Amino acid sequence: MYLNHLWISLNTLWAGVKSFIQFVLQRNIAMLASVLAFFAFSSMIPLLLLIIYVASFLIPAAPLKEFMDQLLQSYMPTFPTSPDAQAINVARLATVGSQVGVIGVLGVLWTTVGGFVSLQQTFDIIANTSNRRSFIIQYLVGFAMLGLLLLLTISATVLTMISPDFVNRVLGFQEHVQLGFLTHEFSLLTFALLLFFTCYFSYRFLTSSPLPPRSAFLGALLATAGIYLSRLAFVLYTAHLGRYVLVYGTLTFITLLAFWIYIVSIILLLGMAVAVKIRPYRPT
Repeated sequence: MYLNHLWISLNTLWAGVKSFIQFVLQRNIAMLASVLAFFAFSSMIPLLLLIIYVASFLIPAAPLKEFMDQLLQSYMPTFPTSPDAQAINVARLATVGSQVGVIGVLGVLWTTVGGFVSLQQTFDIIANTSNRRSFIIQYLVGFAMLGLLLLLTISATVLTMISPDFVNRVLGFQEHVQLGFLTHEFSLLTFALLLFFTCYFSYRFLTSSPLPPRSAFLGALLATAGIYLSRLAFVLYTAHLGRYVLVYGTLTFITLLAFWIYIVSIILLLGMAVAVKIRPYRPT
């Protein structure tokens, strides 16, 4: 009896896996990820500039620069060919971002929101949405998602600025009672939480027909875990880059960065595919 139930469960699991693979192939996730990666690559710098520009009004320059540096290091693997490239680029962005004028902000804003519009259209293709948002609504939703991302980023920055000594003073503990380390340990999870909530709200609201919370939650959880696991695998991959350096030379960093963005795009769309597949069936 037990073996019979186990056999039925395995068959059901295999049928679900085959159905998901067919779904991914039908939607051509790899092609959609390449399109998304292009928009992500072109809008990444404007997005970082916009975050630094807005946050500079509320947060001192030094903590903001440190947070952005840690943020990129948390999400992006370290490339052996240029291990200091991220820190150098963040320092440049932190210097330039706070000095962007109004015209520059408008240009950066339009480019960044265009990335969210592209993401909406890609999600609608995966969800096979028939009644899609209009052009204007898509840009309004893009502005809303950008505002939410800015709010999450600024909140995460403020959280990482809280030191254990500050928590001890606020709670009235003596110096030898170091309960503030809990806040420090929690701040280490800030980047993962920021990534998770970004994926969750994207899956939940960027599609023209919003997904149920449970489906968006599971998809965001798998996407977050997948991005962090693939980051570890990519670090192992970049440890053997002799041929890459010989072929691409000084362009190795850009090439690997584009490849990494493509991998993240695939994982992001696979998380969306999971969220779509497990949503409750609603007859039209």
